[in-house]
Amino acid sequence: MAEKLTGQVGAGHGLPSAEKGGLLATKMARRDFGKLLGAHTVVLSTLSLAACGGGGDDTAKVYPAATPIADATAQPATIGSYQRKNGYFTWSVTASGVDRGIEVYIPKGARQREYWISITLPEDVQSNQFLGDAGWFDIADESLACLLIMKPGSTGKWGDVKTEQAYVTAAMATLVSSGTHYSAMTYHYVVGYGAGAAPLQLYAASNPLSMISQVYLEANVDDAYTAMLTAAGNTQVGATVQPNHMDFTGYTDINGNPVTDKRTFAAQFYRDVPIPTWFVGTTSPSLLSYWSGVNDSDVVPVTDANFGQIFWQNKTTSNALATAGSEVKAQVASNPNRIRLNNPAVTRNIYSFLTQYSGYDNNTVYGHFITRRLDYKQAIAAKSMVYKDHMWSGSTTQQTYIVYVPDSVKKNYSLTKPAPWCLQPTVRARPPSCSWRLPTSRKWLTNTASSR
Repeated sequence: MAEKLTGQVGAGHGLPSAEKGGLLATKMARRDFGKLLGAHTVVLSTLSLAACGGGGDDTAKVYPAATPIADATAQPATIGSYQRKNGYFTWSVTASGVDRGIEVYIPKGARQREYWISITLPEDVQSNQFLGDAGWFDIADESLACLLIMKPGSTGKWGDVKTEQAYVTAAMATLVSSGTHYSAMTYHYVVGYGAGAAPLQLYAASNPLSMISQVYLEANVDDAYTAMLTAAGNTQVGATVQPNHMDFTGYTDINGNPVTDKRTFAAQFYRDVPIPTWFVGTTSPSLLSYWSGVNDSDVVPVTDANFGQIFWQNKTTSNALATAGSEVKAQVASNPNRIRLNNPAVTRNIYSFLTQYSGYDNNTVYGHFITRRLDYKQAIAAKSMVYKDHMWSGSTTQQTYIVYVPDSVKKNYSLTKPAPWCLQPTVRARPPSCSWRLPTSRKWLTNTASSR
């Protein structure tokens, strides 16, 4: 099903839109459709979520026990591009002057800068039991995705939203390329359960350039929270935080007017950055409205067996930069049926929804984009990708190589018209190099660009 949905993201569907008939007969201003979304929740209640009924068996399960990650022995760096610690661990972060516990699950075989799924747990659950029953450990072992688990405080209840947002922010800050104990892509999938969904959504709304996609289950909020979410969306994107800070002082545009940070960066707001979103179970209409506005969703939904109703991004009216220039569509999906939160079938649907998408660049709003996620296993099976660990003669360090040949290259290049192959160095001081395969041999010619 995930593969079918990946195709849907880029296919366009020929969906009915507000200007083509359906719910509305005329065009609407951007995001005005959110006011109408509450009407759709009545329709949604009649849908069935295929994965939400039944599920599971009575077989006794053995749940892993988390141990302190600081006590775990790291494998040597010579293993190459893999996480040096594997297992189920506890750690802590400091938020608002208080130490709070987090947990991480790093499956064996997970790579450096791996995809992570960050989860805020429901209230009153034992984390290892919930994650085990819900199938999250199984999904991590199968997909190699790592898990960051955020938990309520000592009472077992999530507290004040602002306090919990500080905790979530501190926990998410551990997901860096080269962290104390683990490595992450720094581009996030998030899943929020129950009351834990509120602080996680505020984090996502406040950090949209670091997000890929998100799912929230049984997410219900009040008017005060909606105001906070709206305020987060109304925040303007600041100047780039890239090391080569862009300074426009003294520069003018084609009309001779000064070029400023405000004109180039602050013209965008956080609400202008789409984040594909799925709501499961009862959901406050204000949340559906907010995220539909963020994703420029069409007012006419498409029914899906796994996700309920999908409001696809209307690319005709959307001015979102993250999906501009591509066929990729953001979305807001919703199914209000009550579900068992630890149903492993629901969890697999969550994973399928999240991993329709990938993306990159959390430095600038103009470089940030959302894309389809490549299925490595399928690409390897189709002989479009080669994934290999290799140790050069005389070296003690294993290197990992991934070569992917997209369909566009297969179409436009051949043995008689070779394509350039550019290698990005891992050391900044080393200049980039490009290689060409000779059309009549197996050898490669390498051209190393001069550094500036």
